[in-house]
Amino acid sequence: MKILKNSDLAKIMGVSVLTIEGRKSREPETLPPTRLIGNMKVWLESDVIEWLNSLPLASSATSQPKAEKAATRGRPTKAETIARRQAGGAQ
Repeated sequence: MKILKNSDLAKIMGVSVLTIEGRKSREPETLPPTRLIGNMKVWLESDVIEWLNSLPLASSATSQPKAEKAATRGRPTKAETIARRQAGGAQ
């Protein structure tokens, strides 16, 4: 039974220690269940492995491709603004 700290879990999950600390307080459901030893929340390696194995697999067959977002126009150019004013359009 190996005890894992924030830094150990961060390495396993491929995130930073700050991400783990933030998730512990704001999104605890995104982390494996913790154990309280003294006044410290820690993870047991066996619990982490069990939790990881319970997560759904991400495969290309089940994931939906992201729809391409149409390019949005930004602020009109100075020439466009002047042309619109001269044509009688407000703004």
